[in-house]
Amino acid sequence: MYLRRSTPVLAGHAVPVAQRPTARTAPAPDAGELRIAASLAQHGTLVERGELVVTGSGVVFVPRQPASAHRLVWQRRPLTGTSRSPILTAVRTGNPGRLTCPPTLYIEDADGRTVEFAVLGHAWSPNRSTKNRAARNRAVDALAAALA
Repeated sequence: MYLRRSTPVLAGHAVPVAQRPTARTAPAPDAGELRIAASLAQHGTLVERGELVVTGSGVVFVPRQPASAHRLVWQRRPLTGTSRSPILTAVRTGNPGRLTCPPTLYIEDADGRTVEFAVLGHAWSPNRSTKNRAARNRAVDALAAALA
């Protein structure tokens, strides 16, 4: 039996390349973790694509490009002591969506910094789609629940 170089042989059996695990495979989310597809935006201009990850301890923006300098972290208000990360204080809806930018939401921290994120309901949905507004509203509700 002849095997191609791209097909590894494990214990005498050929395993197709598509079934091999790769280093680019994303880890499965934890039970208490919610991932929201979002893009960092500034004044309606998309800057960096990534995900907002809502965890039990706070919110993290994870950019698609690992070498990016736009990784942002917010922490829930600590019950005791101080926090090293900015403390998440408010989440609100932003622009309803227009031809050039999908609907946005704003995250505010205790230092007075406000960061804008654009949320898409589906990768190929038009910016002004009602599905995008519904996805943005679900994201605001999930982030507001992280504040409680």
